[in-house]
Amino acid sequence: VAEQHRDGVPIEQNWIARAGSEDFSRLVDYRDDYQPGARRFDVGQRSHLELLPMAVAALEQLGEWGVERIADALAGVTDSVANVAAALGLDPMPSDQRGPHMLGVRLPDTVRTRIAAGLAAADCYAAVRGEMLRLAPHLHVTDADVDRLADALARILSSDRGMTRG
Repeated sequence: VAEQHRDGVPIEQNWIARAGSEDFSRLVDYRDDYQPGARRFDVGQRSHLELLPMAVAALEQLGEWGVERIADALAGVTDSVANVAAALGLDPMPSDQRGPHMLGVRLPDTVRTRIAAGLAAADCYAAVRGEMLRLAPHLHVTDADVDRLADALARILSSDRGMTRG
């Protein structure tokens, strides 16, 4: 945190960001003032030391695989999902307007409120953000997973088309 901001008020209000919190024997002596400097902005999980080995292992794995290789692999999956969405008549964001790890697909108003539940029923998980379906594939996503997503989207869209005719 830049020097000029170190006296600011943190967004997260937690006990470990308070002055004196390093003295565990006095934690019941609550204080309103914060740790000095940037420590006041630490997250509450800072004291969960059991998380550190997991974080180290994850960072080592990222280093071994390489960020560029991970991005390339995810871009392939994201491109496949975009192609599926486009083939179903949806409007995926073009590749120059998305990251390799995330895809937004514009949704028709008629399916927006029920698409997340319909996908979850097929073990496909996504989030609706405004008028967009937000898809963020992971490295473990397979071609079969993309096919399952395609089938679920097709079912949801076909039921939507049937509803609009009636």
